[in-house]
Amino acid sequence: ATEQLCARGVPVAAVPGDGPQFTLRFAEAQQRLLGEWSLLFDETFALNPQHAGRALAHALSDPSHADMCRRNALARSGA
Repeated sequence: ATEQLCARGVPVAAVPGDGPQFTLRFAEAQQRLLGEWSLLFDETFALNPQHAGRALAHALSDPSHADMCRRNALARSGA
């Protein structure tokens, strides 16, 4: 689902877990492949959920972040 959202220029918040499918290592590799499309919440954000909330609120309200996501979608997927 992350790839489809990124191709449409939608900002994404990624939260890796302890399970075998979506680990921090996988999320970092995905971010390198797809470009600066998301906020990657790692274990440091789990220790400070207020910081994570502020970062997410800023990304969603910042027009330059939305523009960057749209430009990235065009460059990476040709959408």
